[in-house]
Amino acid sequence: MRFLIFLVKLPLKLILIPVWLLLAVAGVIVSLIVGIYNFGRTIAAFILILLLIGVLVCYHDWIQAGILITLYLILFALLFVGTAVEVILEEIRSRVMGFILS
Repeated sequence: MRFLIFLVKLPLKLILIPVWLLLAVAGVIVSLIVGIYNFGRTIAAFILILLLIGVLVCYHDWIQAGILITLYLILFALLFVGTAVEVILEEIRSRVMGFILS
């Protein structure tokens, strides 16, 4: 009975090997993009914080401060989405590998 289940799962496992490789490549690419974006976002966030301090100290303009805070939140949201995609790809890849090895 176990041999019959093995024979039924074998074609699916062979089909999933290239899928796992594609997921691994996509995971590496997304990880690199998120890392590069994180570096750039750090620099941009530093500049935005300096601008925010300058706007509040020099001009006391809360509208421009709100715009700068909104820009910072957009930068953070993009990083959050990229990290979420990275984690989802890793989880799918792990589940596919678990099925292949079962």
